[in-house]
Amino acid sequence: MKLKNIKNDLLGSMQKISVIPIITILLLGLFACDEDEITPVMLGFEYPMQIGNTLEYLRTTTKYLHPDSTTTTVTYVDTIYEDSSRYKVSITRELNFGDTLNVIEMTNVLMENPPGRIPRSFYEVTEDGLFIVGYTGGTMVLPKANFEKSVYFKDMRFNNMFELLEKLQHPQLFTRSTVSDSIHYESPKVKTLQYPLQVGEQWVYRDNHNPWRMDRKVIGRSVLSLEVGNFDCLEIKFIYDMDHDGEWDEDIWITDYISPQGLIQRVIHVLHLEDMNSMGIPDGKYFDLVFEQTLESFDLVQE
Repeated sequence: MKLKNIKNDLLGSMQKISVIPIITILLLGLFACDEDEITPVMLGFEYPMQIGNTLEYLRTTTKYLHPDSTTTTVTYVDTIYEDSSRYKVSITRELNFGDTLNVIEMTNVLMENPPGRIPRSFYEVTEDGLFIVGYTGGTMVLPKANFEKSVYFKDMRFNNMFELLEKLQHPQLFTRSTVSDSIHYESPKVKTLQYPLQVGEQWVYRDNHNPWRMDRKVIGRSVLSLEVGNFDCLEIKFIYDMDHDGEWDEDIWITDYISPQGLIQRVIHVLHLEDMNSMGIPDGKYFDLVFEQTLESFDLVQE
């Protein structure tokens, strides 16, 4: 795969415009650790799912405009900061699904404009991993601003880039209605994390045509330095085959940085998007998209 090379090219191109160094510094602020520094707790931790845990994030979305689709080395001509919003993730309660399945509920609330219907996800914790088994009301947490312009990616039309971002992260939104408060079950349940967490482990997250193939892979370790603290993280990459050709796509990748405190940062890169005009026709204006979700504060329950 050429994901790393594409990322390096993207970061190199970003440095050509004056507003990019801030994001570049953030993305490059991950310092690799030597293998002999790995501690037993780092190798064996599980995602914190204790009732009462809360984490608050700053979420930013940025478009990097380039003139056309013919150049192999992208030179960005402008930068547009489309969105900055804050939201809170909470582990709220434990429930029973049927007679035997115990699940943990997670909620996502946009802090600036809380929705009337709070998206909820339900997880099962096992020795083999963390599984999502269902959800209500969708998982979409959109900013209060109204972004109506459609975008075109991989021969697919999305109503706006936030719909694209949500469907890349939560593909069930692509094929199912999630507008009601009833529980929509995953069958089979979806493995979000595979335990024990080890560098090099890879597992199937979504099967092909559901709606596309996705794997997750633990690719390494990093130390992430934020205002809220320094976090020793595992890097988990989302790998896609959205066009069903049996090859991993090279124009979309997501990297999660997780630690014993939870998700510290998520960074999404989507390359070669095209804006659509008011008639829903691609207008030949291309851009790359960078989405960042960064931890600002957290409160974890001590076991």
